Amino acid sequence: MPTSSGALRPDVVESPVVLPLRRPLRAGAFFDVDRTLLRGSSFLALAGPMRRAGLLTRRRLLAAALHQLRFTLRGASRQQLEEAAHAGAAAIAGVEVARLEAVGTAAMNDVLLPRIHAAAWRAIHAHQGAEEPVFLVSSAPVELVERLADAVGAVDIAATESEVIDGVYTGRLLSYCYGPEKYHAVHRLAQRHGIDLQRSTAYADSFADAPMLGAVGHPVCVNPDRELRALARRRNWETRRF
Repeated sequence: MPTSSGALRPDVVESPVVLPLRRPLRAGAFFDVDRTLLRGSSFLALAGPMRRAGLLTRRRLLAAALHQLRFTLRGASRQQLEEAAHAGAAAIAGVEVARLEAVGTAAMNDVLLPRIHAAAWRAIHAHQGAEEPVFLVSSAPVELVERLADAVGAVDIAATESEVIDGVYTGRLLSYCYGPEKYHAVHRLAQRHGIDLQRSTAYADSFADAPMLGAVGHPVCVNPDRELRALARRRNWETRRF
């Protein structure tokens, strides 16, 4: 204890400050959704259930589906993909979030899960078996990706968000998780969960996903479009067929 002069007694030793140990960074796995995790477009898969539930008019459904179909069949430019995203957001303007979430939940087992590639399931289970957390990074709507994440055991997601006011979709996008934004999303997820990106793996199908693939040490090009296939050859990235 201090003496009256304020000096420390020689028989008293202050306890050292114990700093918390930082957990070592671990590897993770980042999966794109449309045409990587799933066969085709998630929006097209849900279009039928949404129409039957009365959430989409026939006209809005056709307008959004045409954009999505172009992407699903032959890929699309950034402008075309942005148009598709805005068309999808506009298609659900005025729809209550709770109603759309209910349709997505009901359609999960019958519509979406059967569209997951068997090879994607095997890859997910392999990463999880190695104690590597799985993440979904997608331009698909966040409400859909959250449910897919629950189904496959992903620990976190990054996805496109639509504006909601008073529980109703306005038809406007708040964020679009595409291209360079996926690169930043991967880094945010890695920082949040203590992931070493150089030890991690990413799976994607499109040249637009090159920034996401380049963010990790082990990029895997799944069913790549022509431009991504050429890039994979130049950079010696792995290519797989799901």
